[in-house]
Amino acid sequence: MMKIVKSCVLLACVLFSCADAAPNARGGIRRLNANNNVRAHDPEENYADFLKIYSDLAYKMLHEPEQFENNNNVETTYSVLDDDLTKIPFPCQPKGPQNPVPTSVHSLTPADIGVVAALGDSITAGNGIRATSPIMVAFINRGESFSVGGDRTLEEGVLTLPNILKKYNKDLQGESYCGRTKLHTQAGYNVALPGATNLNLFSQATELINKFAKNLTVFYDEWKVITLLIGGNDLCQHCMRDGLSAEQYKIGIEKALDLLHKHVPRAFVNLVIMADVSVVPELIHPNSVELCETLHAIECACANVTNTTEEMYQLQRDYYEQVNELIETDKYDTRDDFTVVVQPFLLDQKPLVTANGTYDMRYFAPDCFHPSYKSHQFFAFQLWNSMLIKYGDKPTYYDESKAPAYMCPTDSFPYFYTKKNSQ
Repeated sequence: MMKIVKSCVLLACVLFSCADAAPNARGGIRRLNANNNVRAHDPEENYADFLKIYSDLAYKMLHEPEQFENNNNVETTYSVLDDDLTKIPFPCQPKGPQNPVPTSVHSLTPADIGVVAALGDSITAGNGIRATSPIMVAFINRGESFSVGGDRTLEEGVLTLPNILKKYNKDLQGESYCGRTKLHTQAGYNVALPGATNLNLFSQATELINKFAKNLTVFYDEWKVITLLIGGNDLCQHCMRDGLSAEQYKIGIEKALDLLHKHVPRAFVNLVIMADVSVVPELIHPNSVELCETLHAIECACANVTNTTEEMYQLQRDYYEQVNELIETDKYDTRDDFTVVVQPFLLDQKPLVTANGTYDMRYFAPDCFHPSYKSHQFFAFQLWNSMLIKYGDKPTYYDESKAPAYMCPTDSFPYFYTKKNSQ
């Protein structure tokens, strides 16, 4: 019982005593310049939904401690990826940036990227990456977030997109470090918000533009890779909240992309498709069935409603269809220095399985829901490879029959693939 009380006290310290770390709901975005103005915007993002999840969890820990004494009993049999992906040698031979600097987003090599940034929810914020108990999932770990984390190096065991890009450009900017809130300078250009849905993306895009605008060299001169992943909370809350239909999901993403397209030069935007969450009820740490079921009911309530599995699966497909149709309109290819590329490597991805057919729960945090550091390594690996695969040929899941291997730019085509340069 003392262990439970200490965990709850720790959670209270993390969530409630750090008032300076909370977003300022009344804060706005300043002008970029006289001709390119973004009006002040009240984002109204105060972690309310995320805090409620963990306040409910803390309540249950205090009043039902027997459910929380055994947690994170991860099975000892492993999936096909039984070794950390960081042990796979990086075979690419990095070359320096092009001279002169390319003016087209369709001619970008990895070495030309000077800045990374990201928008999203608790996945991109890094909740649960190194958690050792359910309550520790409340801690963020932006430094190991798959798309924007910059802690340590690839050789030191942190596989992220920035740590790959730093092999090409050691002066890369914007990556996140440590477990920082998004308002801390070490959060870099990671503006992801735990608990976010598509409804928060416009606010995040506004905030990101404001961050870029503080450094005019970054804003105007550096090529940026911006990665957007959203949809887990949309899917998990669609049965309880308005604004989360497939059409509304598309509108939320469209508003954010429209803002970035209007105001941000030199940007390659990765639009990562959210995975299917209808499998959440099956994510059970061995010997922790009651714990996982309790946490699922808190964190992904719609997955626990009777007869919603097929509905959630279909909604995920509808989300994809809507955003894919949006990108296919080419509305974000009207300038040569901006594009949005759909990266669908999670679309059909199911949790990796062990030899006995059970899910490899090492890829999930102790809350049986959030991705662990192994999943973030997997996402980063897949994202890097997807960026180097031609539009139309990009995989929608990882083929477990093949040994994992990094893609590399080739001498004949050293660029990241876009829709235009894939034709």
